[in-house]
This record gives sequence, C-alpha cells and structure tokens, in this order.
Amino acid sequence: MSRYIAVVTVVLLLLVSFGFSQSSFGFKGIGGHLSMNDPSISGDVDPGFGFGLGVNANLGEIIPGLFLIPEINYWSTSKSVEGIEYKLKDFQINANVDYYLNKVFEGPFVGGGLGINMATAEVTVPGIDVPGYGTIGGGSYSDSETKIGINLEGGWRQPFSPTMTGFAMVRYSIISDMNTLSILAGVTMNIGGK
Repeated sequence: MSRYIAVVTVVLLLLVSFGFSQSSFGFKGIGGHLSMNDPSISGDVDPGFGFGLGVNANLGEIIPGLFLIPEINYWSTSKSVEGIEYKLKDFQINANVDYYLNKVFEGPFVGGGLGINMATAEVTVPGIDVPGYGTIGGGSYSDSETKIGINLEGGWRQPFSPTMTGFAMVRYSIISDMNTLSILAGVTMNIGGK
C-alpha cells in the first residue's frame, strides 16, 4: 500500500512540475469592472437588481490556458415596499480560475472559484405619527454575515490594444441563502505580458 502511495505521489509531482514549467505564473495585469447583480434571497421581498464595481488582477497562467484572476467587488441594491426600505450590500473577495478555450488570454472562457462574501441586510421601518403622542415605532434594523460562496462563470475577453483587454461575463454565485446572478464588464491593463 505504501508503495502505491509513493508511486502516485511521484507521478503527481512530475505532472505538477511539468505544468508549472509550462506556465507563466506571476503578476500580469490589473483592471476594473462594473456589474449588474440580481440576488435571490429567502423570504418575501425580492431586493431587485443592484449595481456594483470592482477591481481585478491577472496573475498569469497556472498551467497553459488556466489563468488565476482574483477580484474585489462591492455591490448594493435597495427597494421600498409600502414605506419600508430594504437594502442589501455585499463586499466580495474572490479567487477565480478561468480556462481560455484557445489557450491564450483572449476569446471565450469558462471558470469558477471561491469567494468570501460579507453581506449586510438593512430594513428601515417608518414610524407612525399619532396626533398628541408624536411618533410611535419605526427604526432601522440590520444584520451582517460572512459566507463562503462558489462562483461559476463564463464569458469573452477581447484585446483592445497590446496593453488592454476588455471582457464581459456572466457569473452565478452560490452563497447559501443569497445566490446571485451577475453580469460583469470591464477592462484589464496588461502590465507583465499576457
């Protein structure tokens, strides 16, 4: 049994070392993006679409065609129903890996990754004005949670110049009771090559 484990370990180390010898891992670029987000939360209120912005980086190829793309995103949405104001915000730190079908940092890609989601929900209830007594009730209530999410994404990256690429993608983030469908579009400035 231990011989089997040793052989598998050696084979895996050889495959990984071959993959990294073929890679160009390292800081390659930085950029920004805008997003439109549609969270789906449990409960009676649909928070509607929200808008956000973010920063992304290209840390190069892990193995040929597989690029590491970390990001920081922030988005928020709000909705008013019968005088009650609902707000939902999410600050995300994502580590995504995108596979480019043509093995270079352009064209169609699919990918996924993990994200840390720091979400805040807030509800503001108006008070009731009672003549002779003033305002009764009302107030603002909020709750925050940090959750790990799984990102599934796909899109297209198009070079605009030798130093800049643009991208558009669709992402579905699975975050327990706050799954989110997002459409992102942005640019990446290529600093260290493609």
